[in-house]
Amino acid sequence: MLTLGNRTWLKYGRLIGRLSARLWLASFGLFTMLVIVQDARGDYPARRGEPRADYWSRPIHNAWVPYRKEMNRPRFITGYMLSKIEPTSQEAMSWEEHHAEGAYRNHRPGYVKTYYYPKPWEVLPIDPRPAKSTESEDKK
Repeated sequence: MLTLGNRTWLKYGRLIGRLSARLWLASFGLFTMLVIVQDARGDYPARRGEPRADYWSRPIHNAWVPYRKEMNRPRFITGYMLSKIEPTSQEAMSWEEHHAEGAYRNHRPGYVKTYYYPKPWEVLPIDPRPAKSTESEDKK
């Protein structure tokens, strides 16, 4: 038993190979299960003073900002197609507005439109209705 032949080393090599494969498979399954459980938990609020641990951060996904969010308008091709298919949709109307202003042609950055007009309830006269005179009804 002190001297081990080639067959004994092969036998132990196969055994170690099987064990390492099983260990790798078990650790991969455990890791996958942890990721699924964390995603299934969702955005439930943690207890106060106990922030949720972020084991699986998503730096690549969070680094990309969509065109619609960055420029506050649809892409040119998408807006053009929607203006032909459904001209009353929000995307199509936004495209027509930005296309008329030349935002696509001049490569203008996105902006948020603001309105500084008074609200309808601030402009309209909101007074009680005038009382009907009972004198005119009595004379008839």
